[in-house]
Amino acid sequence: MQYLQVAVTAERRDAETISDWLNNQGALSVTVESANEQEIYDSATPGDPTWEVQRLTALFGSDLPGDSLGAGLSRFSLIEKPQISRLEDQDWERKWLDQFVPIETGRNLWVCPSWLTPPDPQSVNLIIDPGLAFGTGTHPTTSQILDYLSRHPLKNKNIVDYGCGSGILAIAALALGARRAIGVDVDPKAVKAAVENARKNSVEDRFTGVSPEQFDENYAGYKADVVIANILASTLLDLRKKLTSLAASNATILLSGVLEHQGNEIKDSYAAEFEFDQTQQQHWLLLVGTKRSKKE
Repeated sequence: MQYLQVAVTAERRDAETISDWLNNQGALSVTVESANEQEIYDSATPGDPTWEVQRLTALFGSDLPGDSLGAGLSRFSLIEKPQISRLEDQDWERKWLDQFVPIETGRNLWVCPSWLTPPDPQSVNLIIDPGLAFGTGTHPTTSQILDYLSRHPLKNKNIVDYGCGSGILAIAALALGARRAIGVDVDPKAVKAAVENARKNSVEDRFTGVSPEQFDENYAGYKADVVIANILASTLLDLRKKLTSLAASNATILLSGVLEHQGNEIKDSYAAEFEFDQTQQQHWLLLVGTKRSKKE
């Protein structure tokens, strides 16, 4: 059996209408992603992704002629001509699984899908499966934090991961010796995935996954030794008071999801409370903040 794949690039204001039209034509599935490879979904804020330019990929059965789809799409405002191609049937699940491999992402730290054997049993191996919640260690925003955690002592430290997604960063901190970690996310699916991933990595007794509302209700006044926020720059600015209030007197704050041209704005916003160093991978920064003493 063959399938028909249709790829369309459009502005955000048109994308939802086009997606509805594709579904009405009998699409088996329609996926949406950013047309800009530098943009990622921000799991710390609710709502649909707000990418200005979106790429929609629809999959149809072979019984629908491609020229009729092309003619129908011609009435929409598109950035590029629709790309229509035929796909041979194959073992899609196996093809999807084969694209994931163990990743070394720090000093003696690996991220490995559950269906593969960790390549180095003597290292710290995180078992994280790709799924709905953001965070499998491959993106520079995540890998830079994992590398930092693997190279700094975490024994007996308390962690808060705000916008935790899959929970990978909090779970890594626990596997590396942290005492306790709280993962906070607005998406209930992310919280559920993080709790399940903690169980898979045998740290569920030291991990708690909560919504922001649950955190505010149950952990008022809580202070952490390491505060992690792998979210986007605009959200880091919005959450400045919240994140700084979580930091203990000697705390470190790890801010990621920041593009290089956004770094100074973030550092200036947090400058009253933290002094920053930074690392960079591709276009992405990791800002490592040290709590200023009260005498400064």
